Amino acid sequence: MDELEKLRKHWEDDNFQRKHALAREIVVNRLRELNREYEEKTGQGFVRFIETRMKTPESIAEKLQRKDYDVDFDTAVTALNDISGVRCICYSVKEIYWIARQIGKTDTYTVVKAKDYIRKPKKNGYPDVLQRKDNCGSCGIAAADDDHGCVGRNG
Repeated sequence: MDELEKLRKHWEDDNFQRKHALAREIVVNRLRELNREYEEKTGQGFVRFIETRMKTPESIAEKLQRKDYDVDFDTAVTALNDISGVRCICYSVKEIYWIARQIGKTDTYTVVKAKDYIRKPKKNGYPDVLQRKDNCGSCGIAAADDDHGCVGRNG
């Protein structure tokens, strides 16, 4: 069995999939709750749309190779921050920073790493704020604003 097949076998594991699905659900629910709070304060919500995703085994292997890591499951779950993620597209940059502050105020999970790609854009030009969470399955969260045409990828 080659390394990609071994990676795929671990990726297809029900416990692994459930853990990541639960992590994404927790984050989506928190974003919806924050949207309701924001709407009560301002009269308008910040969410244009929320999407979730899980990297495919092929995409995981490609990223591991690109970063010069061994292609195996243990390396993937420790070295990659974006195996599973949630993206919240907002109407303005101001709202993104509000979300980032609010997400950090919860006991449900801890912000492990935050990157501000609005102030310091990535090479691909995709401006967003990315936060990596723990205690919820290491689920990455990206928030981007629609004013900058931010429908793309993170990580």
